[in-house]
Amino acid sequence: MILLSINGCCDGAIYADFWRNADIQSCFAKIRTVAGVNSEIRKPIDRVANTARLDLLYDTFMEFIEGICSKNETIACEDLFEMYNPAFEIANETIHSLTAGEKKELDKWVQDGNYDAEKKFFLELYNDLSISEQQKLRQAFTDIFNLFSGSSLKGYMNNFLQGLNYDDQNKLKKLGEEDDQSGIKKIVSSKAKNNDLSDHEVKDLEKFLFWAFSGSGKAR
Repeated sequence: MILLSINGCCDGAIYADFWRNADIQSCFAKIRTVAGVNSEIRKPIDRVANTARLDLLYDTFMEFIEGICSKNETIACEDLFEMYNPAFEIANETIHSLTAGEKKELDKWVQDGNYDAEKKFFLELYNDLSISEQQKLRQAFTDIFNLFSGSSLKGYMNNFLQGLNYDDQNKLKKLGEEDDQSGIKKIVSSKAKNNDLSDHEVKDLEKFLFWAFSGSGKAR
């Protein structure tokens, strides 16, 4: 992962509020945890991080936010991204300005998984932008990934995961590989009795664990 340096956000107080927002923390931590065990989730996030592709960041994160996170968490993350909309617009305009030859070359790097060439290409494009535009891009990229890497799960979810033993994890992995969501629900329901969880927390855990262990990464 690369982090482009800049001195904080456009408004430090607003950014601090986002950093303290429990819903954003929880949502990002869910995605980060899922990415740690599900390579299909990890690969696109790694690509964004390793290529400085801010134009891909919004769509990549929002796909996982809408799939893994709760409604309130999704709304909080949408508010976060809205603050960086000017940066996303600059990144998208940069993509739209590519020539046919540049697009063809970029497609080849993507197909080959050549992150280094892709990153070098985009950093050179960004260097042609105005200083103000470059700052907006660096700021958005750094702030969002700092939030992502520093996020933490809510207590009930962290406690539940810590309570899973080796056999539990193997069962969940097997059920996930079979896309057996009902089986995962049974394990969560069984263990929820000992964790004093609300119905909302149980459903949250079911969806989270299915994304974490399912080969498809999609909860039905």
